Amino acid sequence: MNATLRAFNPKLVISDFIDLTGKQKLTLLILCLAVMMPSIIDGSLLHLTSLGLVYILAGLTGIICVFLINMRKLSNFQFGLVNAFLYGAAAYYSTYYGDAALNFLVYFPFQFIGAYWWSRHMQSSEVKVQGLTLRQSVIYLVLMGLSIAIYGFYLVRYTNDAMPYVDSATNVISIFAMILMVKGYWEQWLGWIVVNILSIWMWVVAGEFNPQAYAVLVMWVAYLGNSLYGTYNWYRSIELPSNRAH
Repeated sequence: MNATLRAFNPKLVISDFIDLTGKQKLTLLILCLAVMMPSIIDGSLLHLTSLGLVYILAGLTGIICVFLINMRKLSNFQFGLVNAFLYGAAAYYSTYYGDAALNFLVYFPFQFIGAYWWSRHMQSSEVKVQGLTLRQSVIYLVLMGLSIAIYGFYLVRYTNDAMPYVDSATNVISIFAMILMVKGYWEQWLGWIVVNILSIWMWVVAGEFNPQAYAVLVMWVAYLGNSLYGTYNWYRSIELPSNRAH
């Protein structure tokens, strides 16, 4: 428990940021500026509405969270906790109810589960990485396909969700990717790449109705770039025990 609580110690954020190289710090700064750029360009940053502030803070905490996950830093869960709440609010306002439920009911509690798991599998200041077997991969894919179909049908029948099956896919794949992330599997990034592409599409549509939503759109574009690099970064750090089945 003490190790889990350490994940939410503000001092850990400082030490994890100090551990980043100069290039990594510059990359993170550029990503954060990119999230704010739409509001800077149209001047709305100087007179933000409450919703606009939520969009920007959701984008910033999300970018920092996934970047720290990429770097395998335990402090990512502090930013993930805040992001789950803020992004859930932003998604709810944009009528992406599945996305809102995902953040409030899954991402938020998973920050504590992830902090517990990662704190028990750290090597120095980074979490250990592992890979799925072929059998595990097939099981995950079948379960994801069935879950997307079932949840999409529910959203069509019982809500006015703007994009029910796309929303369903982002939700379901995100849950499976989150499970893989918590357990330190590199394949999580493949799921996040799909989620990022679908989410970019969703928030392009949302931006047509509310320009301030572009802060979240830029966040997803940055997520996509981070996921591509995360795939490479985690795969090269993979640890496959010699007795794993293939």
